[in-house]
Amino acid sequence: MGLNMETRAIETLVQYVDGVPLRFCSNAAAATDGTIWFTESSNRYDFEQYTGALMEDRPSGRLFRRDPGGRVEVVLEGLHFANGLTLSSDEQAVIFAETDGYRLNRIWIRGTNAGKREFLAANLPGFPDNITRLQDGKF
Repeated sequence: MGLNMETRAIETLVQYVDGVPLRFCSNAAAATDGTIWFTESSNRYDFEQYTGALMEDRPSGRLFRRDPGGRVEVVLEGLHFANGLTLSSDEQAVIFAETDGYRLNRIWIRGTNAGKREFLAANLPGFPDNITRLQDGKF
């Protein structure tokens, strides 16, 4: 969703990706260039059935990139309940949670490591969710 500052109307920015409706989008982060990064926790379950997605433990989550022109790209798929995300303070990477995967990930989006995915923390003792970047660069 986006807010049209002139009309104050809320607009749907993305409803379909490659002709398929989005089911359960979670968090989003906007880069300074207008790119929007967002997750779909499950492409099989709606928000109301989130417990079904968690219990099924099937990797049906995705990470998307919406460029300033509106084009949407699937960056990663097969994620375990992709959830909270944030950009690193230098906007070189996206940090995101896989709640049902019990891990935090980083995917480099710029620089020499662009496209490389790393696990920052794995086998966590609980469900990671909702990530926010702090002013000191930590998240």
